[in-house]
Amino acid sequence: ANVPIPRGITALSPNCSTTSSIGTVSTAEKEQMARSMGADHVIRYDEVDFADRVLEATAGRGVDVAIDGVGRATLQDTVRATRVRGHVIFFGQASGAPDPIQPRRLLGSRTLTTASLFDYARTREELLGLAGPVMEAASRGALTAWIDRVLPLEDAALAHELLESRRTTGKLLLEPA
Repeated sequence: ANVPIPRGITALSPNCSTTSSIGTVSTAEKEQMARSMGADHVIRYDEVDFADRVLEATAGRGVDVAIDGVGRATLQDTVRATRVRGHVIFFGQASGAPDPIQPRRLLGSRTLTTASLFDYARTREELLGLAGPVMEAASRGALTAWIDRVLPLEDAALAHELLESRRTTGKLLLEPA
């Protein structure tokens, strides 16, 4: 889900001047989670056109930065909900890989960033440089891991089923015997 991460962003970006955050979710449980994480607005994208709601909440302007972890079901509307010259960060494919796009037609003057950790941390030094601020924020309690459940390793098939059906709202951990 496009779960809002305002605590994580502000913890890792001390100069962040976010005035409000909007989270989009697909279930009531995820809506509750988004509110508990500090989202100012929560929109159920399975019930309404979330891009229209985002545009309403921003007086037609759109958001400065949109983070999309869902993929096929949401990417085009995520772009539509982003302001002109805004930034779309695409990092996940929970609903599947997005359809091929025509960049100029879809994005206009918006930028689209997509990445893999392996592109940002090609060396051990880069990985440590990226991990350092995250670990520091976690150690001071600024980040909280949301653990949905812990399953025994022998239930790995169930874990995959839960993830594929999008019935989790946080990390799903497998514990070896």
